[in-house]
Amino acid sequence: MKFRFFLKIFLTTSFLALFFDQITKSFIVRLLKKTDGNINITSFLSFTLIKNQGIVFGLFNNEKTRIFIIIFSFIAIFFIIFAILKLKKTEKYHQFSLGLIVGGTIGNLLDRIRFGYVIDFINFHFWPVFNFADAFISIGVILFFIKYLKE
Repeated sequence: MKFRFFLKIFLTTSFLALFFDQITKSFIVRLLKKTDGNINITSFLSFTLIKNQGIVFGLFNNEKTRIFIIIFSFIAIFFIIFAILKLKKTEKYHQFSLGLIVGGTIGNLLDRIRFGYVIDFINFHFWPVFNFADAFISIGVILFFIKYLKE
């Protein structure tokens, strides 16, 4: 099967989102282990280590949902990759937004499989604690729907 060159942006975005997510989590965990699990950056931003067993922003945070979330994550990743491969050509915009979603989903999925929870650490004090994978997923979904609604 010939490699579909038009997937370059999707694959690059997915990889970079995953890489950045995992690197920042690793760095933050090492940094916060030297403290009480919290570093104040400003009056409205801190790094706070949270072990999130739930889904985005801590919803359904319990051990019982873990296997469901893992299975759902695999299905979502498979569906997106299958859909993008079925298209003869996808716009760069869609490749980028779907790449953010897949990269972020894989980042959180790896945490969930390795640790049994997702590492969250960005704390704006007025919003639930989250990580870059959550941000990538949210931004990807928003970008995708903005483009979809414009069409």
